Amino acid sequence: MPELSARQHIRDICGVVERALGDAAVTLDDLGAIAVTQGPGLVGSLLVGLSFAKAVAWSRRLPLVPVHHLAGHIESLWLAHGPLSLPSIVLVVSGGHTSLFHVPSGGPTASSARRETMRRERPTTRWRSCSASGIRADR
Repeated sequence: MPELSARQHIRDICGVVERALGDAAVTLDDLGAIAVTQGPGLVGSLLVGLSFAKAVAWSRRLPLVPVHHLAGHIESLWLAHGPLSLPSIVLVVSGGHTSLFHVPSGGPTASSARRETMRRERPTTRWRSCSASGIRADR
């Protein structure tokens, strides 16, 4: 299965990048940096993305910014739905990575604070903590 995933990433990466640029109505010349998933994930698929991102960053003389895979899923919530109420508990279901994350409020910037302070914990541990502090599931 990991081999098939890596091969599919090789087939799809150019089209995915072209579509993302088109949807955002920008070109590579408009970019100030290249972000790339650093893990966790399937090694072959990560290597495809990393190699592509490094090549684009090097050829354009742009900085390469590593992004934690699961943090990227959480950040996508902000892109799709705007700012969320913080602090929050976020469930991420991605392949073999099903986790609850505590995303606190505060910090120097909202984006860096989320990325730097996000903690992965066992769901039962986090839920007990939330219940003890009065956070209810219906909020």
